[in-house]
Amino acid sequence: LDGRCERVQGGTFHAFCLGLLRRYAGRLGYPSNFTVLDASDAADVIDLLRTAHGLHRSGRRFPRKQTIQAIFSAAASHPDADLETILEARYPQFLEHLEALQALREDYARYKRQHGLMDYDDLLACTIELFQQQPDVHRQVAARCRHVLVDEYQDTNRLQAQIVQALAAVHGNVMAVGDDAQSIYRFRGADFRNIFEFPRLFPGTRILKLEQNYRSTQPILDLANRIIQRAHHRYDKVLFSERKQGERPAIVPAPDERTESRFVCQMILALREQGVPLHQMAVLFRSSHNAFDLEMELNRRGIPYVKYGGLKLSEAAHVKDLLPTSGCSKTRRMRPPGTACCS
Repeated sequence: LDGRCERVQGGTFHAFCLGLLRRYAGRLGYPSNFTVLDASDAADVIDLLRTAHGLHRSGRRFPRKQTIQAIFSAAASHPDADLETILEARYPQFLEHLEALQALREDYARYKRQHGLMDYDDLLACTIELFQQQPDVHRQVAARCRHVLVDEYQDTNRLQAQIVQALAAVHGNVMAVGDDAQSIYRFRGADFRNIFEFPRLFPGTRILKLEQNYRSTQPILDLANRIIQRAHHRYDKVLFSERKQGERPAIVPAPDERTESRFVCQMILALREQGVPLHQMAVLFRSSHNAFDLEMELNRRGIPYVKYGGLKLSEAAHVKDLLPTSGCSKTRRMRPPGTACCS
């Protein structure tokens, strides 16, 4: 690779916006050395203001600081929706506190301005504000972006989609990679509609479908295709593989986690009886916490296991506090990973 690569800039949306704002923050009335608040810091600032308002002593159940921070973040990620809409959709139990939350949000914004603070959402919102209020800055930045490439576009939020559009304002060269069937970050503000609106925002868009799968067998992809066809909004595609042979996948509907965990353990024991060793079996989860119920069932049945990614249920501090201590602490240290402490 030659020196042309020095002209390539890459990173997350937040990292890109942070670098930009460090240079131009003065145009928005911020110091160039403004402090960035992570989610925990932002919640602490909100708690400070909530206490100043006396809302912590409210007779009615008022949301905790982490919940308020999540509400404000959701509102920031959806600039086309007001706070009331966010509460109705996600936190209807706190609608009675709408006026207090609106006042608290305004105070939070003022406090950050006065003290030179930005939270993660501000990095995106202030970049858009900078482009809107300072057209010369917008032109300079967009002119440098001859080509804009965005990965996992289905997991962008509204602010990020606006930033992509702003960066492409001069050259109009945008390539986005994404899968409308794999949007999983809605809880962080991701809006799957962005990937469907892309052709409208960028006229002349060419859509290239990557339909060949190199990991799965065709029977698994046949199931995936049937599921995707049921989506109300989708790009039409048919997944295929050169690996034509393979067992058909099975779907087992379970009414709750307990039933699901019992079924998995029964399958494990049945496979072991058929001669399949335990170390050749695996259970996959999207998130670590989804495994907790299965861990309990494995412990009940004395099935040893190893967990990769995240703490085991028995290693969580609040669970350790509840485990019996007489004679068990030594047992806990010596027992094989994943086996039960006490019968």
